Amino acid sequence: MKLEKFRAEGPIAAIFGAVNTGSWRQEYPAVDYEACITCGTCQRYCPVDAITIRKDQEDCVVFAWDFCKGCGICANECPKACIKMMPVGGGK
Repeated sequence: MKLEKFRAEGPIAAIFGAVNTGSWRQEYPAVDYEACITCGTCQRYCPVDAITIRKDQEDCVVFAWDFCKGCGICANECPKACIKMMPVGGGK
């Protein structure tokens, strides 16, 4: 079996970096820390990996606000429903 070589022409991205997308957010996740069981489900389902679980601290769910888009997947997947989506700016 002969392998053929192909040449890619045109612009190709060689360097990838994270982009601050948190400013797009219309809603943000708010956690009821007393109800949280630190299971990590929200972290596993976050599409941008913006959640860190710290089981040894009172504020056990930490969001990287620069990257959280406010999609609400964490709130939808939480088995204890301890994450609620709140409007940015305190509006209704």
